[in-house]
Amino acid sequence: IFGDSLEVDLNNECKGFIAVKNYGISGSTYVTDGGSCVINLSNLTILNTYADDTTDNSAAALWVDGTYERVLIENVFVNGVTRENAATGDCKGIVVTNTRANVVVRNCTVKNILTTGSFDANADGISVFGLKINGAIENCFRTGKALVDNCHFVDCQGRGVKIQTSKATVSNSLFEHNLVITMPNSRDI
Repeated sequence: IFGDSLEVDLNNECKGFIAVKNYGISGSTYVTDGGSCVINLSNLTILNTYADDTTDNSAAALWVDGTYERVLIENVFVNGVTRENAATGDCKGIVVTNTRANVVVRNCTVKNILTTGSFDANADGISVFGLKINGAIENCFRTGKALVDNCHFVDCQGRGVKIQTSKATVSNSLFEHNLVITMPNSRDI
């Protein structure tokens, strides 16, 4: 996705704006053509993403899912991702899941990632999850690499950044008013 400025206000009516997926499953084996996912606009603004507690199980303004070889997300501004009930799913500003890729998230701002159901909720600014391999246990033996660079996190109720990949770097980023929680096998920012 390339271009100039785009601003989208979901008015607390939708649980997400962009979902990009690239994989299929045959039995328990992931099948993929690889490729790249690039989201680079001079300014993409996503406002007021919302999931209620009865019909939706998670909320994410921007979600990239699949076994890409490369993921690049730049110049995204997210303000307001809310989930009504902590027991019903995740709440993320930007999330990359099931990746084997080199993931770069750069020059992004994520604000007001909240859930009203709990103060120790899984409500994170940017999350990157590598694909679990060979029946790996949670948080161990994941593929992918992540770089979060020059990003700004404000009022993320869970963590500013949550990464579960084989290698990760967070650099030149600013964290303000984030509530850090401690979870088993996790080092959170």
